[in-house]
Amino acid sequence: MIPGINLMNVALTVIGSKRVVWRAFQSRAQNSLGNWINVYKRDTWLSGSWQSVPADRVKELGYDTSKTYKNFYVSAPVDGVNRGTSPDLLISDGRKYEVVSTDDWIVQDGWVAILCVDVGAA
Repeated sequence: MIPGINLMNVALTVIGSKRVVWRAFQSRAQNSLGNWINVYKRDTWLSGSWQSVPADRVKELGYDTSKTYKNFYVSAPVDGVNRGTSPDLLISDGRKYEVVSTDDWIVQDGWVAILCVDVGAA
């Protein structure tokens, strides 16, 4: 790998990209009933590539193997797991995904790998 070359953007010219909605967690607030709810920043569109995560890798990571996990590769500085009490969300094809972790290569190579779990219909 050549540091500084964004291989993900090069790959997207060949494999194509998918647009998803990024809903970044902002804070928690009480609604009119006194229940705590998550408050998110305004939705943002991201373009990147979805890749399935093999079941054996999910097991290695210690995650629930009955759930569906995917990686989303994107050239944006997404950091959805260090901001507070709730993860960021990605919305794609009528499904909602919670951000589980990120591998940040933005400074070095211009992209981030976002590990997500499918949490149901959007």
